[in-house]
Amino acid sequence: MKRELNVYERDIFAQPEDMRRSLRFFREQDYYSKMLKIGPENYEKILFTGIGSSYSSCINIARELENKGFNVSLKVASDLVYYEMESITKDTLVVAVSQSGESGEIVSLIERLDPDVKMVSITNNPDSTLGKRGTYTFLMHVDDELAVSTRTYLSSLMLQYMLLGAFTGRCGEKVCTELERAISFLDDTVASFDEMTEKMISVLGHPDHLAIIGRGWSYETVDAGSLFTKEVAKYPTIPFEGAQFRHGPFEMVVFDFSAVILAPKGAGSDMQLKLAKDLAERGGKIAVVTDREDIEDSKGICIIRQKYINEIFAPFSQIVALQCFGNYMAKSRGIAVGEFVYGTKVTVVQ
Repeated sequence: MKRELNVYERDIFAQPEDMRRSLRFFREQDYYSKMLKIGPENYEKILFTGIGSSYSSCINIARELENKGFNVSLKVASDLVYYEMESITKDTLVVAVSQSGESGEIVSLIERLDPDVKMVSITNNPDSTLGKRGTYTFLMHVDDELAVSTRTYLSSLMLQYMLLGAFTGRCGEKVCTELERAISFLDDTVASFDEMTEKMISVLGHPDHLAIIGRGWSYETVDAGSLFTKEVAKYPTIPFEGAQFRHGPFEMVVFDFSAVILAPKGAGSDMQLKLAKDLAERGGKIAVVTDREDIEDSKGICIIRQKYINEIFAPFSQIVALQCFGNYMAKSRGIAVGEFVYGTKVTVVQ
């Protein structure tokens, strides 16, 4: 007999089908062709901005466009509004992400922005302040969540992967096919949710705090996953970049220490696995989220096995491991899973 799902679990389990529906909409609206017409080469610089997980969703595209030779910056919307507005000129293309399109910082940015500045708006609400301001507006096209962000986060990732492909001249159909494959792997990951929960509980248990550690493409998941876990479980999670963790925070391991380490195949994989081993040898309890087949559970370490096209697409499935942890921690603490206590889904107070 199937167990009854809480509101957060219902959102989590719905993610694959929600993403398929969003991708169909993107194709029907011919979003990729519209993205190709933006012409990023016509701008002196490209500025990405958002707040909360919307900011997190910009991390990978901003870095990769910089790798491809574009003049790119990524700014938290609050700092941009109150400290760096002078950096925006009429030759700047602003890419702003907000699920609601009404976050206080995004609204303040739009109020202060020169009307001649071109903006790419990524939002779920076409009638929002952000949706209406966009020179080019791309809709996430998902139902509102019952709890904290799940499908809106993944949908914004899909749109930004498409934007990255368009800006770098890749074939649109190939990009969409890759997204279809990523969704199929997300399906597999969500299907293992209960098994994943049992495995994480067996090693991580119910710690006083959790470190989330990643490098490269996975740092996007670290940033967003830490936020989501705080929201869901009202619980301290600390995001770390892998190398930064080595430089000082490693001293935390003298106390009761638990961590989720993201280690997809790629440039940082061996370093992440070495970090997991070093932590476990010092008494740490570690869940390693990876697509590698050459490692197994060991003392203090459990392997959360997933499948990815490559590490670029790993964030689509990695986030489920952190959704899993936040969900079981909230339930163990008697917290109404996914409900806000002091805030609301749309934060307008700055």
